[in-house]
Amino acid sequence: MSPPRILICGFEPFGECSENISEQVARTFQGGCLLGREVDVEILSVSLSGSILPKQKMSRTSYDAILLMGVALDSKVPRIESRAQDKLDFSIPDNDGRIEQDIPISGKGDLFSVVELKSWNLNVLPGTPVLSSDAGTYLCNETYYRTLEVSNKTPCLFLHLPPWEQTEELESLASQCIARMLSKKYIDVAAGVIVNSDSFLAAKRACGDIHQGKWEFPGGKIEFSESIPEALKRELMEELEIDVSIENFLGVWFHVYDEVTIILHIHICHLLTDDFCLHSHDEIRWCGGEEDLDWIGSNHLIIPSIIDHLHANA
Repeated sequence: MSPPRILICGFEPFGECSENISEQVARTFQGGCLLGREVDVEILSVSLSGSILPKQKMSRTSYDAILLMGVALDSKVPRIESRAQDKLDFSIPDNDGRIEQDIPISGKGDLFSVVELKSWNLNVLPGTPVLSSDAGTYLCNETYYRTLEVSNKTPCLFLHLPPWEQTEELESLASQCIARMLSKKYIDVAAGVIVNSDSFLAAKRACGDIHQGKWEFPGGKIEFSESIPEALKRELMEELEIDVSIENFLGVWFHVYDEVTIILHIHICHLLTDDFCLHSHDEIRWCGGEEDLDWIGSNHLIIPSIIDHLHANA
């Protein structure tokens, strides 16, 4: 039995563009795994053959999720597309010189993603994306439509990316979109890595907690109306009665359980107060990274990034 897989696609450059941000972001996933699934990456040609390639791959391989990405040259923020129009109307030729003007793709009407996008808290996603129902009428829309024709119940989304120079934020956005597509239930959690000059704070969950005796970086669930900084400040006050300055975004990690995926948003923080009052923990400890602690979930995987941060700011 073949391992579970994810398909991620970007596009080659087109028109007068020498680069395509969707290709750059897609290539960051090559040879990797995401949430226990191997990732197939395809860079699509801006042509009819490129638009049908995801559809062809799905006829040979079973995917748990499909993320298609393209560039939106006039967009300031990422757009998560919910609909593919049954229409082609090219303003410029594709890379094969093809021009289609005001014609249907199938004549059967528009198609929609099965992903429940209205439940997504866009406040926590990198790049401040927006929901969109207009994927255009060029190759991005054509590829999305042809893929949705055969995706059935497989979660499939199109992500329109702005032409930013840096890919890290958009790579994180793509990862988090896939995590949400794959999970029956997910919880966004804000956690703070509180640092001083050469160490970081760890906290041990109190007796009676579901994770009693295990260590973590303090924080908690992000409410739907909250941003990550708002949730983190609230949770640290509730758990430890401390105020912090929230500084560098360190990254996103995932705890994958049978019934739920925890999406852990990590920020570097500095203390603005001196005293702690423990409500959810029975011990805190300043660590240098050498300690043998029993960490919750994937918290231990965060430590190398923390050490890199401390060394870079020493």
